[in-house]
Amino acid sequence: MRSLFSILKFAFVIFSFACFIYGQEPSKDTLENCKERATETVNKFEKSSPIRRAVESGEIGKCIRYSWMDSMDNFGIKRVMVLVKYSAN
Repeated sequence: MRSLFSILKFAFVIFSFACFIYGQEPSKDTLENCKERATETVNKFEKSSPIRRAVESGEIGKCIRYSWMDSMDNFGIKRVMVLVKYSAN
């Protein structure tokens, strides 16, 4: 159990370092480009999709694209699941 905790701690440190290197500054993207990109993406969804309806009604968020998003895109990563379990025993 102790070695698993050490591995998780090490992985967290590496992940934090990678985020630091790639930075957390948003890329310079105009609101117009963001809306265009969002519209192109949701046009692939079914018309009955709640996500598509939300975007079409103008709910697109703050349109901030961080550099780590581009890095994940360059690596071909489509989906990430993060599972965190914490126990204070």
